[in-house]
Amino acid sequence: MASAQTQSTSIMEDKPMHAGLLRDETLFLRQIFGYADSREIGRNLSLCGSASKLPASSISDLLLVAIDIDTREGYDQIISNQQFHVGVSLFDFRSVETTGATVQADYEPSESGIKSLQFTIGDSPYCKRAADKFLFGQSESILLSDLKPRLEQAVSARDVVLVLHGAEQDLEVLKNLRIDLHPIFVVDTVKAAQHPLGLHYRYSLEKLLEALGIPFTNLHAAGNDAHFALRALLMIVVKDAESQPSTPSITTLTETLKSIALGPRPPSRRELLNPQEEARRQGKPKAKQNSESKKNYWLKRHAKAKRKVTRRLESENQAIGLAGPPNDSPNEMEEDNTEPALFDLFEGTSIKT
Repeated sequence: MASAQTQSTSIMEDKPMHAGLLRDETLFLRQIFGYADSREIGRNLSLCGSASKLPASSISDLLLVAIDIDTREGYDQIISNQQFHVGVSLFDFRSVETTGATVQADYEPSESGIKSLQFTIGDSPYCKRAADKFLFGQSESILLSDLKPRLEQAVSARDVVLVLHGAEQDLEVLKNLRIDLHPIFVVDTVKAAQHPLGLHYRYSLEKLLEALGIPFTNLHAAGNDAHFALRALLMIVVKDAESQPSTPSITTLTETLKSIALGPRPPSRRELLNPQEEARRQGKPKAKQNSESKKNYWLKRHAKAKRKVTRRLESENQAIGLAGPPNDSPNEMEEDNTEPALFDLFEGTSIKT
């Protein structure tokens, strides 16, 4: 009995105290998606404003804006001719199906319900590679001075929730570029995932996507990172909502968000050039040959090779008949080497003719 208590105490000591910590990010998501406990509603979450609810719904009328900014020259300050690729993904709560009705979004979303953009600033190979890797349309090359108006235009006249993964560096760049989208809240997916997934350390975006079962590829292109970070946030909400007492509205919400977060991704350029890779991406494993089909395959190869050798020998015999009896030479051994060659072929090695 004492040993069991010692073992239990050891396990508790190994588990960090902050594992699965309930953070403000999670409480905020519960409120805006409409499944917060009554005791949590109204808790001071340092909001910059209050968002109205959608008609006949407990969901807030908000626009989720995920941003990812990649640069090689550092995030602390902006230097001349600095190269960037910037990803922006939008998810409008007005496109979420609730209470059997669908309210149309102000923009035209992609098939996944998420609209994704990528801007490159600079013409270096670094930016060109990011443009080639972007999965959700054409990457657009712009000037650095155009970035602020383009972002402000994308969120015009809406209450915004800013979504970032590992927020510090992205917020630093936005501050240095004097870009302020006036979000009512900033959600860092690193922190938002902590309670629903029971985490005690920071997950990279790749590890978080794997943990949530979200299909992805071509990370480290900012447009893709922003898109998949937004999918991750929706799946975090699903995981958290599923831990709450079930209601019809929560069930509808989780099914809708799950279909978006776990939906198929577009193929990459490399996969389009390689059909086998595309089949693997779609979860369709390449058909495996069974032992019988392999045996038939080599039997056919053997028979084909034997026919070729037979025709060659017949041709040589005809030539010998026309030229007279052959002289003794090392070439007389050629016919004797035929059968071993065919045997080698049957065993799986190729023959050169």
